[in-house]
Order: sequence, then C-alpha cells, then structure tokens
Amino acid sequence: MQKQQNYTKGKTPLPEKMIGGAGLLLLIMVIGYLIDLALQPGGPPELRIRQLFTIVQDNAYLVEIEVYNAGRETAKDAIIEGQLLPSGVSTGTPVETSETTFDYVPPSSSRRGGLIFHHSPADYKLLLRAKSYIRL
Repeated sequence: MQKQQNYTKGKTPLPEKMIGGAGLLLLIMVIGYLIDLALQPGGPPELRIRQLFTIVQDNAYLVEIEVYNAGRETAKDAIIEGQLLPSGVSTGTPVETSETTFDYVPPSSSRRGGLIFHHSPADYKLLLRAKSYIRL
C-alpha cells in the first residue's frame, strides 16, 4: 500500500520554498546585472579586424576577413580597408588597396566579409584597418 502525503492548506513544502527562493535570487541577480550594464558609460565602437583565409578566384585573390566590435555601441556603415605593402614595410605607398563596407556591426558581435586583390597577398604585407563608421 502506498502512503499518500496530505498537505494542509497554507503550508508550503520545503522543496517548493527552496526552488522559489533560488528563482527569486536568480531574478534579483539578473536585474542587478542589467542595471549595472545600463549605468556603465557608453563608448565608441572598437573594431578589431583579422584575416581568416585567402583563396584564388578568377585571376584575383579573395581575402576573407572578420570584424569584431569590442565596443559598447553599434558601428554603422563601417568601411574596412586592406592595403598590400611591400614586405618589411609598415608604411608607405601601397601596391594595391581594397575596401568593403559593413552595414552594421553591433557590440560584442562579429561580421565577415571579403577584400579582393589582383596581387597575391602572400607576396606582400597585408595591413587591415577601419577607415570610418557611424555611431548609433
């Protein structure tokens, strides 16, 4: 024979109280985190660019890039430029330049795109930089 538990009206079982308390604690922590996040000062987009890979396409070289926004605001219409410089040189006249535009790069997210060159990037130093963006 199975024993049935009788719950009296108005008495909450201990496991139910514990789960309710844990849920309340979690809710308070989430609200505190969101308030802290909202009170932190904003800052401009901080775009970090890295080369992923290069492939040959119809007598051209496609350099796949990734743009990550480490800032706290969205970058709109971010123009990313790639320059091929002679090896061993960090400044000077580039052999070739290519650029692309990213419509939106939200905070803490990344977008991928490509730069197309007619010279092989393997023969030169590739310099990647953000030229401009609009803050949202």
